[in-house]
Amino acid sequence: MPQAKLKEERIHLRLNTLTKKKIERAAELSGATITDFVISTAVSKADQVIGEQERITLYGRDRDAFLQAVLNPEKPTKALIEAMAHHRRLNRKPARKKK
Repeated sequence: MPQAKLKEERIHLRLNTLTKKKIERAAELSGATITDFVISTAVSKADQVIGEQERITLYGRDRDAFLQAVLNPEKPTKALIEAMAHHRRLNRKPARKKK
């Protein structure tokens, strides 16, 4: 039977008595160990914060301008075409050797 991957990382916390007791009570009420409760709560909050920072929400005029640009893009300028060609040259993958 394969073994589950061992947890290798640790976080050490120092907190006051009231906070510790509150976390212990919440963990008990949710039927989780303190460790599982703290981890699941921290991961949930981390996902929320990351999502808020990585998502852009546009309203009104900004949303309309963005959608217009996506649905009806302007033709690329000569400078953009040259920049993309330069980018492709810089990022070209080396030729693979034949065996």
